[in-house]
Amino acid sequence: MERVTPFRHLVGMELLMSFVSVAGAVLAGVVLLGVGVFSIMSLLWDDLLENDAPEAPPAGLSEAA
Repeated sequence: MERVTPFRHLVGMELLMSFVSVAGAVLAGVVLLGVGVFSIMSLLWDDLLENDAPEAPPAGLSEAA
């Protein structure tokens, strides 16, 4: 006689939901990692773009003004 297991018809759905949950967690991790890398790179890039030399005045303007 075959053994009867409750919710036997949901086994495929449980597997599908497991895959969807894992895929969502991996996607969220990748997004958070990307945001973190972008944040760090933007901070470093801003520091790299800073120039300690004074800016030249725009052409056509006098120094006295």
